[in-house]
Amino acid sequence: MRRRLLRRYRWNFAVKRATLAPESPDPDFGFDKRHMLPDDCLRVIGLHDGDEPKRNYTSDKTPFKVEGRFLHVDDDAPEVFYVADVTDTRQFDPMFDEALSWLLAWD
Repeated sequence: MRRRLLRRYRWNFAVKRATLAPESPDPDFGFDKRHMLPDDCLRVIGLHDGDEPKRNYTSDKTPFKVEGRFLHVDDDAPEVFYVADVTDTRQFDPMFDEALSWLLAWD
């Protein structure tokens, strides 16, 4: 339930960023490189394109595709924003606590 709720919204406490390294082999078609997503990545929000503060993580300047645990993109070291699988309850936002309580009670 916790992971489902984290995935569903862009909770500020769960947003992280990372620079990804390329993985082998390259994709067969569509993009030049593939990159393994961080282990704690639940959902990719977007890529940094230099205008991040203005765009709030959403950019169409750099096309990408997520397939399984890989990000496919034409970039050697993409900077990705993502929703992380936060397990430390001390980091939870009070609104997240309440939403999770309701979700657990409903299920």
